[in-house]
Amino acid sequence: MRKVVVSSVSGYYNIGDEAMLDANLLTLRDRGIKEITVLSDNPETTSRLHRGIKAIPSLYYLFRERYLKSKNSLLNRAVKKYLLKTYLKFMINSISTKSFNRLSEKEKLFLKSMIEADAFLLCGGGFLNDIWTFGGIHAKGSEILLAKSLGKEVFIGAQSIGPLYKKSSVYFLRNVLENTTITLRDKDFSRETITNMLKLENNRIFEVADDAFSLPFIDKDEALKIFKKENVDINIIKRKTKVVGINARGWWKRKGQSNTLRSYVIEILSYLVGKGYHVIFIPMAYTETDAFKDVRTSLEVVKDANLSNNPNINILRGQYDWFQIKGLIGYMDFAVGISYHFNVFATSLGVPTIGIYQDDYYKLKLKGFYRLLGKEELAVDVRSTPLDAVKDLLERVMMEKEFLHKRSKDLARTSCYASKQLAEYLQKGGLNEN
Repeated sequence: MRKVVVSSVSGYYNIGDEAMLDANLLTLRDRGIKEITVLSDNPETTSRLHRGIKAIPSLYYLFRERYLKSKNSLLNRAVKKYLLKTYLKFMINSISTKSFNRLSEKEKLFLKSMIEADAFLLCGGGFLNDIWTFGGIHAKGSEILLAKSLGKEVFIGAQSIGPLYKKSSVYFLRNVLENTTITLRDKDFSRETITNMLKLENNRIFEVADDAFSLPFIDKDEALKIFKKENVDINIIKRKTKVVGINARGWWKRKGQSNTLRSYVIEILSYLVGKGYHVIFIPMAYTETDAFKDVRTSLEVVKDANLSNNPNINILRGQYDWFQIKGLIGYMDFAVGISYHFNVFATSLGVPTIGIYQDDYYKLKLKGFYRLLGKEELAVDVRSTPLDAVKDLLERVMMEKEFLHKRSKDLARTSCYASKQLAEYLQKGGLNEN
């Protein structure tokens, strides 16, 4: 029976990351691949969230356990990079010399899974960049190098690659991605990074929809039950008035970010309520990191807008999975989102939406995504866009529904393309170059 190892940024309860993993698991299983092992930084959580999937410690988890002793080590980045490089050599040397007695039981399990795998899939996301430096580009890149050292065919799923600011990152990623099947979830931006910065001559690069684009979602009855539990007036949902979904990802809470995005969210909220629309804040992350505590951020935004007791505002406070969140978004008339996957979910359901951002990381993700749709103007850089222009766009975007339904069907066919390529490779013993 064919065995596949999938590396994923799962276990943190970020809806987007969990949705991408689940979409790939469904795709692989539909194609007859049942022996799947997931590498996770939080394997127990990943197994619980994904219906008992076999999840084991990732390379980063093992490295952290051996060298850092805690998630919040005070070692600086350069020392961590050196130690990770040393650790990767140690793991490869353990394989070549068969010195498994020096390994912990978790490390043995990790290497056994990698050795026995028929292929390796890096699940989609936006971590091959200089934003998520250590746990992202270095840790995940090292897993790819280890898989390649074992002779495994590697498939890179629905990535946004970049931004890259450091020469060391460019050199490292060039070696990591050489001669690899790569699918990109944004139009042009990641391909430009691969071509102009990494200078890779790789003919297996595909631009695709995000892996979560075709993810299934809950039915009407379950969605209405959740709305009722959250004290949302069901008559509102039945279109007595316009309903707007907002995702308030607190990106401004990250070091080096400005409060411009926060100010725009507050102004947009005040504008929508003033127009008589009903606003529902929809969370997309429940992590331990302040910037990804969407429920708390939503409460803060409503309070800062002096609208805490406004009857036309609801904040979904329960903890829901990706199938539920996607189904709930489908009831919106239109939507405004910071979270990349909030925009992906909405668009895949034909819900008109705009994405707002204030840095190059989200520019790559959101603008690249809307380029795939042929609607680049729906990704708004708040650093250079007047608020009045955003308000005007909000009124116009409601007319996009018919277009989005047609375009989303086309894009859905490309979702989870790396998993499909992997399955075909295992079935036919070769790679699809087209």
